Amino acid sequence: MILIGVDVGGTHTRVGAVDGAGRLLRTTRLLTPSGADGARLVALIARAFRKITEPSGESIDAVGLALPGLVDAKTGRLIRSVNLTNIEGNPIADALGVEIGLPVHLLTDIQAATWAEYGALDPRPGRFVHLRLGTGAGLCAVLNGQLEAQDPTRSTHHPLLVVDPAPTAAKCPCGLRGCLEGFVAAPALVARMSEHVGCGELRELQMHYDAGESFALAIIDLAGDALAVALENVSRTYDADVVSVGGGVIMALPSLLGRAVEAYGARLHADRSQKRSSIRAAQWGDDAGVMGAARLAARPLFDSTLVFGHT
Repeated sequence: MILIGVDVGGTHTRVGAVDGAGRLLRTTRLLTPSGADGARLVALIARAFRKITEPSGESIDAVGLALPGLVDAKTGRLIRSVNLTNIEGNPIADALGVEIGLPVHLLTDIQAATWAEYGALDPRPGRFVHLRLGTGAGLCAVLNGQLEAQDPTRSTHHPLLVVDPAPTAAKCPCGLRGCLEGFVAAPALVARMSEHVGCGELRELQMHYDAGESFALAIIDLAGDALAVALENVSRTYDADVVSVGGGVIMALPSLLGRAVEAYGARLHADRSQKRSSIRAAQWGDDAGVMGAARLAARPLFDSTLVFGHT
């Protein structure tokens, strides 16, 4: 069995081949075209698909396409995305299927990453939540082996990702105020760093933090406190056994998760009645979306194994 996973991000698009044993065989990564329309994005993915599949000549059993935002898997359309507004409403799954000659199963990037991270755990927890921090922020859960489906009627971030309830909190592009994205997403962190040292990358912020520079300490403290609020929200609402945190931000800023776990522990110390979830760094890194999309493509996406979660 050979499965293909496609993970389209705001910055990069990854395509990978996975075998029936869940091993990632090979991957390729390309820049996601800025402002790309559906046809251009489909052409990009199709080229990467052929690069991955043609040399081996293997038969492909299933293809999964993970997109950032809200999707309608039944119609194969992206409903809403902060990063891919040009393809909202576009039947991109069908268009890609025509281009590569195979059915394409559509899902969200957070669903794909969540399923990959859940599958990496042994034993697998009964109540698992994955938080992913990159260009944006998202969460999804696996509860008693069932992957949580997104509510396609919701057009904002998950309410549990609101970490500043003040009416004066900064407004998020999703329409809510005080969203986690405004504190820990890559653009927000880079913008805060640029106020002190000019433009740079997240790994440079980690270097400034390791050097003990006060501005970097303040940025990580602010982000860590915000992430701790989200962890508490998730832990309390889902009664989670394990909360996994991943994405490009965590990979570039390992100190952020450590700071957040510390702050999360302090919050629980003040409320000893609350169950403490095990907080872990994600294991699959950049390949989580590809792995999860591939493995989910091998099974029907909206069937009895999927349930709607909290709204």
